Amino acid sequence: MTRARKAQGRIAFVGSGPGDTGLLTVRANELLTRAELVVTDPDVPSSVLALVGADVELRPAVGDPGGRGQGPGDRGEGRPFGGAPGSR
Repeated sequence: MTRARKAQGRIAFVGSGPGDTGLLTVRANELLTRAELVVTDPDVPSSVLALVGADVELRPAVGDPGGRGQGPGDRGEGRPFGGAPGSR
């Protein structure tokens, strides 16, 4: 029996900083614009999420189904993270 191999993906963590898109690094901007999926918390400004393509799936962070907390240790900072093909 042959096992099918699943396609490998990559995960990149991108901090949105103070929320000004002009302050994002070039790499962060590139990752967000190429992402296939973005997991985000509610503190990420819409201006940062606007960099993500319209066909990209946005999901709330685990433990935050539309609520405010991430769980123990949450500092409440906006931090989107997603994966893009070829990201490191």
